Amino acid sequence: MMKKACLLLAPPLLAVLALALAAQFWLRPAVEEQARHRLTALTSVDGSPVQARVEAIAFSPFTRRLALRGLEMRLVLPQGPVTCRIGEFSLRLSLRSLLACTALRDAALPENGMMVVAEKALLLNLSALTPQSRVNAQREEVESVRMDSALLRQLADGAPTSALGLFYGMGASGIRCSFISVDIPTVNRPVYIRLREASLRDWQGRSLKEATLADMQVRIDGQDVQRLDRLNLRDILLPKEDQLRRFAQLSAAPVPDETALQALTREILAANAPLFRELRLTGLTSALPQGNVALEHFDFDWLSNTPSRYRLTLSDLTVPMAALSDGRALPGLDALRLDADISVEGREQDTILEKGAVKAAELGDLRYSLLLSGPTEGMDLRQALFSQHYGDISLHFDDHGLMARLALSLAPDQRAAAVLGDGIDNFCAGNAPENTAIAAALKTFADRPGSLDINSAKGEFHTLPEVLGALQAGNPGLLFRVAARPGEESLAQQMARIRAGLAS
Repeated sequence: MMKKACLLLAPPLLAVLALALAAQFWLRPAVEEQARHRLTALTSVDGSPVQARVEAIAFSPFTRRLALRGLEMRLVLPQGPVTCRIGEFSLRLSLRSLLACTALRDAALPENGMMVVAEKALLLNLSALTPQSRVNAQREEVESVRMDSALLRQLADGAPTSALGLFYGMGASGIRCSFISVDIPTVNRPVYIRLREASLRDWQGRSLKEATLADMQVRIDGQDVQRLDRLNLRDILLPKEDQLRRFAQLSAAPVPDETALQALTREILAANAPLFRELRLTGLTSALPQGNVALEHFDFDWLSNTPSRYRLTLSDLTVPMAALSDGRALPGLDALRLDADISVEGREQDTILEKGAVKAAELGDLRYSLLLSGPTEGMDLRQALFSQHYGDISLHFDDHGLMARLALSLAPDQRAAAVLGDGIDNFCAGNAPENTAIAAALKTFADRPGSLDINSAKGEFHTLPEVLGALQAGNPGLLFRVAARPGEESLAQQMARIRAGLAS
Protein backbone atom coordinates (compact mmCIF):
# COMPACT_ATOMS: atom_id res chain seq x y z
CA MET A 1 0.00 0.00 0.00
CA MET A 2 2.83 2.37 0.91
CA LYS A 3 4.58 1.60 -2.37
CA LYS A 4 1.43 2.38 -4.36
CA ALA A 5 1.06 5.69 -2.54
CA CYS A 6 4.67 6.58 -3.26
CA LEU A 7 4.18 5.69 -6.91
CA LEU A 8 1.07 7.87 -7.10
CA LEU A 9 2.80 10.81 -5.44
CA ALA A 10 6.02 10.52 -7.40
CA PRO A 11 4.90 12.40 -10.56
CA PRO A 12 3.57 15.50 -8.77
CA LEU A 13 6.57 15.54 -6.44
CA LEU A 14 8.92 15.37 -9.39
CA ALA A 15 6.97 18.15 -11.10
CA VAL A 16 7.27 20.36 -8.03
CA LEU A 17 10.98 19.62 -7.80
CA ALA A 18 11.40 20.45 -11.48
CA LEU A 19 9.53 23.73 -11.06
CA ALA A 20 11.65 24.55 -8.02
CA LEU A 21 14.84 23.86 -9.94
CA ALA A 22 13.55 25.87 -12.90
CA ALA A 23 12.73 28.77 -10.60
CA GLN A 24 16.13 28.52 -8.98
CA PHE A 25 18.09 28.44 -12.23
CA TRP A 26 15.88 30.65 -14.45
CA LEU A 27 13.60 32.91 -12.42
CA ARG A 28 16.24 33.99 -9.89
CA PRO A 29 18.73 35.40 -12.41
CA ALA A 30 15.88 36.99 -14.39
CA VAL A 31 14.60 38.89 -11.33
CA GLU A 32 18.10 39.87 -10.19
CA GLU A 33 18.96 41.13 -13.67
CA GLN A 34 15.71 43.09 -13.86
CA ALA A 35 16.54 44.74 -10.50
CA ARG A 36 20.01 45.72 -11.71
CA HIS A 37 18.60 47.11 -14.94
CA ARG A 38 16.01 49.24 -13.15
CA LEU A 39 18.71 50.73 -10.92
CA THR A 40 20.76 51.83 -13.91
CA ALA A 41 17.67 53.35 -15.60
CA LEU A 42 16.63 55.60 -12.69
CA THR A 43 16.25 59.32 -13.34
CA SER A 44 15.52 62.21 -10.96
CA VAL A 45 12.49 64.50 -10.84
CA ASP A 46 13.93 66.77 -13.54
CA GLY A 47 15.04 63.84 -15.74
CA SER A 48 18.71 63.86 -14.73
CA PRO A 49 20.29 60.40 -14.56
CA VAL A 50 20.84 58.82 -11.14
CA GLN A 51 24.14 57.00 -10.68
CA ALA A 52 23.36 53.78 -8.81
CA ARG A 53 25.44 50.84 -7.67
CA VAL A 54 24.80 47.91 -5.38
CA GLU A 55 27.16 45.50 -3.66
CA ALA A 56 24.88 42.46 -3.84
CA ILE A 57 21.44 41.45 -5.15
CA ALA A 58 19.87 38.17 -4.04
CA PHE A 59 16.47 36.70 -4.88
CA SER A 60 14.98 33.57 -3.33
CA PRO A 61 12.26 32.00 -5.52
CA PHE A 62 10.99 29.92 -2.58
CA THR A 63 10.26 32.89 -0.31
CA ARG A 64 9.91 35.41 -3.19
CA ARG A 65 12.14 37.77 -1.21
CA LEU A 66 14.43 40.16 -3.06
CA ALA A 67 17.32 41.70 -1.08
CA LEU A 68 19.74 44.46 -2.06
CA ARG A 69 22.79 45.17 0.10
CA GLY A 70 25.09 48.14 -0.03
CA LEU A 71 22.87 50.25 -2.29
CA GLU A 72 24.16 53.72 -3.22
CA MET A 73 22.44 56.31 -5.45
CA ARG A 74 24.07 59.60 -6.45
CA LEU A 75 22.59 62.61 -8.21
CA VAL A 76 24.48 65.73 -9.28
CA LEU A 77 22.50 68.97 -8.91
CA PRO A 78 23.58 72.59 -9.55
CA GLN A 79 23.85 73.10 -5.78
CA GLY A 80 26.07 70.03 -5.42
CA PRO A 81 25.87 66.22 -5.31
CA VAL A 82 23.21 64.30 -3.37
CA THR A 83 24.11 60.79 -2.22
CA CYS A 84 21.74 58.23 -0.71
CA ARG A 85 23.00 55.00 0.87
CA ILE A 86 20.95 52.05 2.14
CA GLY A 87 22.64 49.30 4.12
CA GLU A 88 19.99 46.71 3.27
CA PHE A 89 16.72 46.81 1.34
CA SER A 90 14.50 43.75 1.07
CA LEU A 91 10.90 42.96 0.13
CA ARG A 92 8.67 40.00 -0.70
CA LEU A 93 7.50 40.14 -4.31
CA SER A 94 3.95 39.18 -5.22
CA LEU A 95 3.28 36.37 -7.68
CA ARG A 96 1.89 38.86 -10.22
CA SER A 97 4.99 41.02 -10.13
CA LEU A 98 7.13 37.90 -10.64
CA LEU A 99 5.04 36.82 -13.60
CA ALA A 100 5.56 40.28 -15.10
CA CYS A 101 9.14 39.12 -15.78
CA THR A 102 7.91 36.14 -17.78
CA ALA A 103 6.02 35.41 -21.00
CA LEU A 104 2.85 35.09 -18.89
CA ARG A 105 2.81 38.85 -18.24
CA ASP A 106 -0.27 39.64 -20.33
CA ALA A 107 -2.31 36.91 -18.67
CA ALA A 108 -1.16 37.79 -15.15
CA LEU A 109 -1.49 41.58 -15.20
CA PRO A 110 -4.73 43.56 -15.45
CA GLU A 111 -4.98 46.20 -18.14
CA ASN A 112 -5.03 49.05 -15.61
CA GLY A 113 -5.50 49.85 -11.95
CA MET A 114 -3.37 49.53 -8.84
CA MET A 115 -2.14 46.12 -7.71
CA VAL A 116 0.02 44.81 -4.87
CA VAL A 117 3.55 44.16 -6.14
CA ALA A 118 5.41 43.58 -2.86
CA GLU A 119 4.92 43.08 0.86
CA LYS A 120 6.96 43.39 4.06
CA ALA A 121 9.52 45.83 2.67
CA LEU A 122 12.38 46.68 5.02
CA LEU A 123 15.11 49.34 4.76
CA LEU A 124 17.98 49.39 7.24
CA ASN A 125 20.57 52.11 7.89
CA LEU A 126 19.41 54.75 5.43
CA SER A 127 21.51 57.90 4.98
CA ALA A 128 21.26 60.86 2.60
CA LEU A 129 24.03 63.41 2.18
CA THR A 130 23.41 66.80 0.52
CA PRO A 131 25.64 69.90 0.33
CA GLN A 132 23.66 71.41 3.22
CA SER A 133 22.75 68.47 5.47
CA ARG A 134 22.97 64.82 6.38
CA VAL A 135 19.88 62.67 7.08
CA ASN A 136 19.96 59.27 8.78
CA ALA A 137 17.21 56.76 9.50
CA GLN A 138 17.77 53.53 11.37
CA ARG A 139 14.82 51.54 10.07
CA GLU A 140 11.91 51.86 7.62
CA GLU A 141 9.12 49.31 7.20
CA VAL A 142 6.34 49.09 4.60
CA GLU A 143 3.46 46.64 4.93
CA SER A 144 2.59 46.49 1.22
CA VAL A 145 3.62 48.26 -1.99
CA ARG A 146 1.19 48.91 -4.86
CA MET A 147 1.85 49.91 -8.45
CA ASP A 148 -0.23 50.87 -11.44
CA SER A 149 -0.42 47.92 -13.83
CA ALA A 150 0.53 50.06 -16.84
CA LEU A 151 3.63 51.31 -15.00
CA LEU A 152 4.62 47.74 -14.10
CA ARG A 153 4.38 46.79 -17.78
CA GLN A 154 6.65 49.72 -18.68
CA LEU A 155 9.20 48.65 -16.09
CA ALA A 156 9.11 45.05 -17.31
CA ASP A 157 9.69 46.29 -20.88
CA GLY A 158 12.70 48.31 -19.73
CA ALA A 159 11.17 51.70 -20.59
CA PRO A 160 12.85 54.67 -18.83
CA THR A 161 10.90 56.04 -15.87
CA SER A 162 11.64 59.09 -13.72
CA ALA A 163 11.59 59.00 -9.94
CA LEU A 164 8.56 61.31 -10.01
CA GLY A 165 6.77 59.05 -12.49
CA LEU A 166 7.41 56.09 -10.21
CA PHE A 167 6.12 58.01 -7.19
CA TYR A 168 2.86 59.07 -8.85
CA GLY A 169 2.28 55.55 -10.22
CA MET A 170 2.75 53.78 -6.91
CA GLY A 171 1.20 53.47 -3.48
CA ALA A 172 1.81 51.79 -0.14
CA SER A 173 0.21 50.91 3.17
CA GLY A 174 1.70 51.08 6.63
CA ILE A 175 4.93 53.04 6.09
CA ARG A 176 6.86 53.60 9.31
CA CYS A 177 10.34 55.12 9.67
CA SER A 178 12.12 55.05 13.04
CA PHE A 179 14.93 57.00 14.69
CA ILE A 180 15.54 59.76 12.15
CA SER A 181 18.16 62.47 12.51
CA VAL A 182 18.94 65.55 10.42
CA ASP A 183 22.31 67.25 10.86
CA ILE A 184 22.83 70.72 9.32
CA PRO A 185 26.45 71.64 10.11
CA THR A 186 26.39 75.39 9.54
CA VAL A 187 29.53 77.34 10.47
CA ASN A 188 28.04 79.53 13.20
CA ARG A 189 24.99 77.65 14.55
CA PRO A 190 24.84 73.94 13.67
CA VAL A 191 21.31 72.51 13.70
CA TYR A 192 20.44 68.98 14.79
CA ILE A 193 16.92 67.51 14.48
CA ARG A 194 15.94 64.18 15.99
CA LEU A 195 12.67 62.40 15.25
CA ARG A 196 11.61 59.19 16.94
CA GLU A 197 9.12 58.10 14.29
CA ALA A 198 7.47 59.19 11.04
CA SER A 199 4.63 57.25 9.47
CA LEU A 200 2.44 57.36 6.36
CA ARG A 201 -0.90 55.63 5.88
CA ASP A 202 -2.62 54.68 2.61
CA TRP A 203 -0.44 56.41 0.03
CA GLN A 204 -1.63 56.12 -3.57
CA GLY A 205 -0.09 58.40 -6.20
CA ARG A 206 -1.07 61.98 -5.36
CA SER A 207 -3.17 61.10 -2.35
CA LEU A 208 -2.14 60.20 1.17
CA LYS A 209 -4.59 59.41 3.92
CA GLU A 210 -2.39 60.36 6.85
CA ALA A 211 1.14 61.47 7.73
CA THR A 212 2.45 61.63 11.30
CA LEU A 213 5.62 62.86 13.01
CA ALA A 214 6.18 61.84 16.64
CA ASP A 215 8.61 63.05 19.30
CA MET A 216 10.72 65.69 17.52
CA GLN A 217 13.59 67.59 19.12
CA VAL A 218 15.53 70.52 17.62
CA ARG A 219 18.94 71.60 18.91
CA ILE A 220 20.85 74.66 17.70
CA ASP A 221 24.48 75.08 18.67
CA GLY A 222 24.09 72.30 21.23
CA GLN A 223 21.08 73.88 22.97
CA ASP A 224 17.52 72.51 23.01
CA VAL A 225 15.33 75.08 21.23
CA GLN A 226 12.17 73.19 20.29
CA ARG A 227 10.24 70.03 21.10
CA LEU A 228 7.12 68.63 19.48
CA ASP A 229 5.10 65.68 20.74
CA ARG A 230 3.11 65.02 17.59
CA LEU A 231 2.22 66.47 14.17
CA ASN A 232 -0.53 64.86 12.11
CA LEU A 233 -1.74 65.64 8.56
CA ARG A 234 -4.80 63.96 7.05
CA ASP A 235 -6.35 63.67 3.60
CA ILE A 236 -3.29 64.97 1.74
CA LEU A 237 -3.50 65.65 -2.00
CA LEU A 238 -0.19 66.50 -3.64
CA PRO A 239 0.07 68.84 -6.65
CA LYS A 240 -0.25 67.36 -10.12
CA GLU A 241 2.81 65.56 -11.43
CA ASP A 242 3.62 68.27 -13.98
CA GLN A 243 3.31 71.01 -11.35
CA LEU A 244 5.64 69.24 -8.96
CA ARG A 245 8.14 68.59 -11.78
CA ARG A 246 8.15 72.29 -12.71
CA PHE A 247 8.52 73.26 -9.06
CA ALA A 248 11.53 70.94 -8.68
CA GLN A 249 13.15 72.30 -11.83
CA LEU A 250 12.67 75.92 -10.75
CA SER A 251 13.96 75.21 -7.23
CA ALA A 252 17.03 73.35 -8.53
CA ALA A 253 18.18 76.25 -10.72
CA PRO A 254 21.46 77.93 -9.65
CA VAL A 255 19.48 81.17 -9.23
CA PRO A 256 15.80 80.29 -8.64
CA ASP A 257 13.27 82.47 -10.49
CA GLU A 258 11.26 83.78 -7.53
CA THR A 259 8.56 85.31 -9.72
CA ALA A 260 7.98 82.02 -11.54
CA LEU A 261 8.02 80.11 -8.23
CA GLN A 262 5.39 82.43 -6.74
CA ALA A 263 3.19 82.11 -9.84
CA LEU A 264 3.47 78.32 -9.73
CA THR A 265 2.69 78.31 -6.01
CA ARG A 266 -0.48 80.34 -6.65
CA GLU A 267 -1.41 77.90 -9.44
CA ILE A 268 -1.01 74.96 -7.05
CA LEU A 269 -3.01 76.64 -4.29
CA ALA A 270 -5.78 77.58 -6.74
CA ALA A 271 -6.72 73.92 -7.24
CA ASN A 272 -10.25 72.94 -6.25
CA ALA A 273 -9.10 70.47 -3.59
CA PRO A 274 -6.88 71.62 -0.68
CA LEU A 275 -3.37 70.19 -0.31
CA PHE A 276 -4.56 68.68 2.97
CA ARG A 277 -7.76 68.67 4.97
CA GLU A 278 -6.59 68.51 8.59
CA LEU A 279 -3.49 69.47 10.54
CA ARG A 280 -3.21 68.52 14.21
CA LEU A 281 -0.27 69.64 16.36
CA THR A 282 0.22 68.61 19.98
CA GLY A 283 2.77 69.58 22.61
CA LEU A 284 4.97 72.24 21.01
CA THR A 285 7.58 73.96 23.21
CA SER A 286 10.02 76.62 21.96
CA ALA A 287 12.83 77.91 24.16
CA LEU A 288 13.44 81.69 24.20
CA PRO A 289 15.90 83.68 26.32
CA GLN A 290 12.90 85.11 28.22
CA GLY A 291 11.39 81.65 28.88
CA ASN A 292 9.53 78.86 27.10
CA VAL A 293 6.67 79.40 24.66
CA ALA A 294 4.30 76.42 24.88
CA LEU A 295 1.33 75.38 22.76
CA GLU A 296 -0.71 72.41 23.89
CA HIS A 297 -2.94 71.98 20.81
CA PHE A 298 -3.21 73.57 17.36
CA ASP A 299 -5.78 72.46 14.76
CA PHE A 300 -6.10 73.68 11.18
CA ASP A 301 -9.01 72.53 8.99
CA TRP A 302 -8.61 73.37 5.30
CA LEU A 303 -12.18 72.90 4.13
CA SER A 304 -12.03 74.12 0.52
CA ASN A 305 -10.22 76.35 -1.96
CA THR A 306 -13.14 77.46 -4.12
CA PRO A 307 -14.46 79.23 -2.19
CA SER A 308 -11.73 79.61 0.43
CA ARG A 309 -12.85 78.08 3.70
CA TYR A 310 -10.65 77.17 6.62
CA ARG A 311 -10.64 77.17 10.40
CA LEU A 312 -7.88 77.22 13.00
CA THR A 313 -8.07 76.65 16.73
CA LEU A 314 -5.40 76.77 19.37
CA SER A 315 -5.58 75.98 23.05
CA ASP A 316 -3.24 76.60 25.96
CA LEU A 317 -0.80 78.91 24.19
CA THR A 318 1.54 80.30 26.85
CA VAL A 319 3.95 83.16 26.04
CA PRO A 320 6.13 84.82 28.70
CA MET A 321 5.24 88.50 29.03
CA ALA A 322 8.94 89.33 28.92
CA ALA A 323 9.02 88.03 25.35
CA LEU A 324 6.20 90.42 24.32
CA SER A 325 6.38 93.63 26.27
CA ASP A 326 9.79 95.19 25.44
CA GLY A 327 10.50 95.68 29.11
CA ARG A 328 6.95 96.69 30.02
CA ALA A 329 4.63 94.31 31.81
CA LEU A 330 1.03 93.88 32.86
CA PRO A 331 1.16 93.79 36.67
CA GLY A 332 0.31 90.42 38.17
CA LEU A 333 0.66 88.61 34.85
CA ASP A 334 3.82 86.61 34.19
CA ALA A 335 2.61 85.02 30.93
CA LEU A 336 -0.01 85.50 28.25
CA ARG A 337 -2.30 82.45 28.08
CA LEU A 338 -4.54 82.23 25.01
CA ASP A 339 -7.23 80.06 23.43
CA ALA A 340 -8.51 80.97 19.97
CA ASP A 341 -11.00 79.79 17.36
CA ILE A 342 -10.86 81.59 13.97
CA SER A 343 -12.68 80.77 10.73
CA VAL A 344 -12.41 82.25 7.23
CA GLU A 345 -15.01 81.82 4.50
CA GLY A 346 -14.78 83.12 0.94
CA ARG A 347 -17.79 84.98 -0.48
CA GLU A 348 -18.55 86.35 -3.93
CA GLN A 349 -16.49 89.09 -5.66
CA ASP A 350 -13.21 88.65 -3.77
CA THR A 351 -14.91 89.06 -0.39
CA ILE A 352 -13.93 87.08 2.70
CA LEU A 353 -15.82 86.71 5.98
CA GLU A 354 -13.57 86.25 9.01
CA LYS A 355 -14.94 85.34 12.43
CA GLY A 356 -13.08 84.60 15.63
CA ALA A 357 -13.12 84.15 19.38
CA VAL A 358 -10.02 84.75 21.49
CA LYS A 359 -9.79 84.13 25.23
CA ALA A 360 -6.90 85.52 27.26
CA ALA A 361 -6.78 84.22 30.83
CA GLU A 362 -7.04 87.02 33.45
CA LEU A 363 -7.42 89.61 30.68
CA GLY A 364 -10.64 89.13 28.70
CA ASP A 365 -12.62 87.43 25.96
CA LEU A 366 -12.96 88.84 22.43
CA ARG A 367 -15.47 87.86 19.74
CA TYR A 368 -15.24 89.53 16.33
CA SER A 369 -16.32 89.32 12.70
CA LEU A 370 -15.54 91.39 9.62
CA LEU A 371 -15.66 91.34 5.83
CA LEU A 372 -12.51 91.83 3.75
CA SER A 373 -12.96 92.83 0.11
CA GLY A 374 -10.59 93.27 -2.80
CA PRO A 375 -8.10 91.20 -4.84
CA THR A 376 -4.74 90.41 -3.20
CA GLU A 377 -3.12 88.16 -5.81
CA GLY A 378 0.59 88.85 -6.20
CA MET A 379 0.76 91.07 -3.09
CA ASP A 380 2.80 90.61 0.05
CA LEU A 381 1.12 90.81 3.47
CA ARG A 382 1.65 94.55 3.95
CA GLN A 383 0.36 95.40 0.47
CA ALA A 384 -2.71 93.22 0.99
CA LEU A 385 -3.49 94.81 4.38
CA PHE A 386 -3.36 98.35 2.99
CA SER A 387 -5.16 97.65 -0.30
CA GLN A 388 -8.15 95.67 0.99
CA HIS A 389 -11.44 97.20 2.10
CA TYR A 390 -12.90 96.31 5.53
CA GLY A 391 -16.57 96.36 6.41
CA ASP A 392 -19.34 95.00 8.65
CA ILE A 393 -16.90 95.05 11.58
CA SER A 394 -18.28 93.71 14.84
CA LEU A 395 -16.29 93.35 18.08
CA HIS A 396 -17.52 92.27 21.52
CA PHE A 397 -15.08 92.31 24.45
CA ASP A 398 -15.69 91.03 28.01
CA ASP A 399 -13.09 92.38 30.41
CA HIS A 400 -11.53 90.04 33.00
CA GLY A 401 -8.69 92.24 34.21
CA LEU A 402 -7.15 93.84 31.11
CA MET A 403 -8.24 97.42 31.89
CA ALA A 404 -7.08 97.25 35.52
CA ARG A 405 -3.67 95.86 34.53
CA LEU A 406 -3.27 98.49 31.80
CA ALA A 407 -4.17 101.20 34.28
CA LEU A 408 -1.63 99.90 36.82
CA SER A 409 1.07 99.85 34.17
CA LEU A 410 0.22 103.42 33.08
CA ALA A 411 -0.27 105.00 36.49
CA PRO A 412 0.08 102.77 39.56
CA ASP A 413 -1.52 105.36 41.86
CA GLN A 414 -5.00 106.87 41.84
CA ARG A 415 -4.28 108.98 38.76
CA ALA A 416 -5.11 106.05 36.43
CA ALA A 417 -8.76 107.06 35.94
CA ALA A 418 -7.75 110.62 35.05
CA VAL A 419 -5.08 109.39 32.61
CA LEU A 420 -7.61 107.11 30.89
CA GLY A 421 -10.21 109.87 30.78
CA ASP A 422 -7.80 112.31 29.15
CA GLY A 423 -6.83 109.64 26.61
CA ILE A 424 -10.49 109.02 25.70
CA ASP A 425 -11.11 112.78 25.28
CA ASN A 426 -8.15 113.05 22.92
CA PHE A 427 -9.28 109.92 21.03
CA CYS A 428 -12.71 111.50 20.41
CA ALA A 429 -11.59 115.14 20.00
CA GLY A 430 -12.83 115.45 16.40
CA ASN A 431 -16.06 117.05 15.21
CA ALA A 432 -17.99 113.91 14.20
CA PRO A 433 -21.44 114.04 15.90
CA GLU A 434 -21.14 110.45 17.14
CA ASN A 435 -17.89 111.13 19.00
CA THR A 436 -19.74 112.29 22.14
CA ALA A 437 -21.63 109.00 22.48
CA ILE A 438 -18.46 107.01 21.82
CA ALA A 439 -16.54 108.94 24.49
CA ALA A 440 -19.34 108.36 27.03
CA ALA A 441 -19.38 104.61 26.32
CA LEU A 442 -15.60 104.33 26.55
CA LYS A 443 -15.57 106.21 29.88
CA THR A 444 -18.28 103.91 31.24
CA PHE A 445 -16.16 100.93 30.26
CA ALA A 446 -13.00 102.49 31.72
CA ASP A 447 -14.71 103.40 35.02
CA ARG A 448 -16.36 99.98 35.54
CA PRO A 449 -14.85 97.52 33.04
CA GLY A 450 -17.52 95.11 31.87
CA SER A 451 -18.33 94.56 28.20
CA LEU A 452 -17.73 96.69 25.13
CA ASP A 453 -19.32 96.48 21.67
CA ILE A 454 -17.86 98.18 18.59
CA ASN A 455 -19.65 98.01 15.24
CA SER A 456 -19.26 99.67 11.87
CA ALA A 457 -22.17 100.74 9.71
CA LYS A 458 -23.69 97.86 7.77
CA GLY A 459 -22.56 97.72 4.17
CA GLU A 460 -19.86 100.41 4.50
CA PHE A 461 -16.28 99.48 3.55
CA HIS A 462 -13.08 101.40 4.27
CA THR A 463 -9.39 100.85 3.58
CA LEU A 464 -6.89 100.62 6.40
CA PRO A 465 -5.39 104.07 5.59
CA GLU A 466 -8.91 105.56 5.82
CA VAL A 467 -9.49 103.91 9.21
CA LEU A 468 -6.12 105.04 10.57
CA GLY A 469 -6.68 108.55 9.23
CA ALA A 470 -10.05 108.90 10.95
CA LEU A 471 -8.68 107.62 14.26
CA GLN A 472 -5.64 109.89 14.14
CA ALA A 473 -7.94 112.85 13.47
CA GLY A 474 -9.97 112.00 16.59
CA ASN A 475 -13.05 111.00 14.60
CA PRO A 476 -13.89 107.37 15.42
CA GLY A 477 -17.54 108.36 15.06
CA LEU A 478 -17.11 108.55 11.28
CA LEU A 479 -16.62 104.78 11.23
CA PHE A 480 -17.96 103.10 14.37
CA ARG A 481 -20.75 102.91 16.91
CA VAL A 482 -19.76 101.95 20.49
CA ALA A 483 -21.83 100.65 23.41
CA ALA A 484 -20.68 99.63 26.91
CA ARG A 485 -22.16 97.73 29.82
CA PRO A 486 -20.54 98.41 33.24
CA GLY A 487 -19.03 95.57 35.23
CA GLU A 488 -19.63 94.59 38.85
CA GLU A 489 -16.40 96.18 40.14
CA SER A 490 -15.04 99.65 39.54
CA LEU A 491 -11.62 100.14 37.99
CA ALA A 492 -10.26 101.28 41.34
CA GLN A 493 -11.56 98.13 43.08
CA GLN A 494 -10.00 95.86 40.46
CA MET A 495 -6.67 97.68 40.73
CA ALA A 496 -6.73 97.36 44.52
CA ARG A 497 -7.43 93.61 44.27
CA ILE A 498 -4.51 93.09 41.87
CA ARG A 499 -2.19 95.17 44.09
CA ALA A 500 -3.21 93.08 47.11
CA GLY A 501 -2.40 89.91 45.20
CA LEU A 502 1.02 91.24 44.28
CA ALA A 503 1.72 92.22 47.88
CA SER A 504 0.83 88.78 49.19
